[in-house]
Amino acid sequence: ALLTGIARPVGTSNKEVPVFTNAAGRFGAEGLAPGRWTIEMATPDRPTIYTVEIPAGADGLFKAGTLYPRGAT
Repeated sequence: ALLTGIARPVGTSNKEVPVFTNAAGRFGAEGLAPGRWTIEMATPDRPTIYTVEIPAGADGLFKAGTLYPRGAT
């Protein structure tokens, strides 16, 4: 809850979109274009990394569902 981070499109690092979580741990970001994104959240000890796929044709609010950190099963 209440974390900040950065989203970057997979395959390029020249675009960064700020990401934040609310008190419930849900995150929000504006301006994520369709494609695959890596989200790096500033967590204690080391960043926590997530990957999300924004589908083509997504417009407005996109609900990604539950995301799991990279390496978690």
